[in-house]
Amino acid sequence: PSVQQAIAQLKQQAKAKGAKIAVSFADPAVVKFGREGLDAMLEGGVDAVFCNCDEAQLFTNQTNHSQAAAALLSVANMAVVTNGAAGSIIAVRDDVSRETKLIDVASLAVDQVLDTNGAGDNFAGSFLYALSHGHALADCGKLASSVASQIIQQFGPRLKPAQYQAILQSTLT
Repeated sequence: PSVQQAIAQLKQQAKAKGAKIAVSFADPAVVKFGREGLDAMLEGGVDAVFCNCDEAQLFTNQTNHSQAAAALLSVANMAVVTNGAAGSIIAVRDDVSRETKLIDVASLAVDQVLDTNGAGDNFAGSFLYALSHGHALADCGKLASSVASQIIQQFGPRLKPAQYQAILQSTLT
């Protein structure tokens, strides 16, 4: 099968087993040059989309961070859009009213940005960890911001296990 067919089959199998599906846009170039594949991956909707503000704006043709996050709800039940030092926005629809709810998550001040490699992946992974452990969306965002703020202050895309544990303890307990 083609990559798009394989992704469609994986989504179908995941949904049949009750698994949640999260997609990361990964890079503005994916949105700009791989739009057909991205649209195919998002067809029928997903549970969560993670992207940065540039990617969200390219995908939705919105020029505002909040509007782009809200517009992503056309393809996902939840959209998490990061915007560097400006923080992130979590967009969801209210279960009852179906109105769009935006949750602002502040970024943490850092002394010096050394390397952003891995920050987005760590943000998404930390967010999903907290979500899968039953934490409120604002707390998921807080943990994700805390982890990403540490990642960008070092060289390399990962923290040591003890660093992750310390952030988890100080953020969610």
